[in-house]
Amino acid sequence: MKNETVNAGQPKYVPFALTKDVVTEMFPVETEPKIPTMDKPLIIESACPGWQLGEVRFPAVPIALKDQIKEQVDSLKAGAVIAHIHPRDPKTGLAQMNHELLAEVLDGIFAEVGDCVTFTDSLYPVLNAEVDCIIGTERLLELGNGNKYVQGSLMVPVGHRRRGQPSYFSVRGAVEGVKWLEAHDVKPVYQLFDTNTHLGFKRHIFDKSVDKVRPAS
Repeated sequence: MKNETVNAGQPKYVPFALTKDVVTEMFPVETEPKIPTMDKPLIIESACPGWQLGEVRFPAVPIALKDQIKEQVDSLKAGAVIAHIHPRDPKTGLAQMNHELLAEVLDGIFAEVGDCVTFTDSLYPVLNAEVDCIIGTERLLELGNGNKYVQGSLMVPVGHRRRGQPSYFSVRGAVEGVKWLEAHDVKPVYQLFDTNTHLGFKRHIFDKSVDKVRPAS
């Protein structure tokens, strides 16, 4: 390695400030065309209580059935439009892929606020197998005698693995899932985690016209 000569009394590395001129040259964002996405009305989704554990670590996570209902009711009354719920077992506090419990929570919400949009995580992790995005949705359609409990179902990224579970969301599962959901009037809701996720859905779903439903222009 070549030795570097440093003048006596001078630091080897001199920090520099990100001055206005430097920032303008490196990040000229003001010269880019404006993105008008947020000019349109915003649709808020309330995803309480999420996946976090409650009790000591996150005491604000609602556990009792009435509290799970109340949190969503309060959110919807405050302006949220979509309810996305991971129901908790009132006895253990653990989130469950339990569609009967989800329906019970939603019934309590409907009783307070009337109809609302429900986007569910009705994917079904299968131990040592591919994730299934049909079984759970099918059960919710049965329980609601139609789309009462599920108007949209979340699609995790193609190739995604559930942490802590050896289950995998395959291309085949994604394609079959989208086709089945649309055939049963359930909107696939794509979770866009990162750029790779965008490209994966584009390559496997949209470029091949698997998702045929498009917003009205």
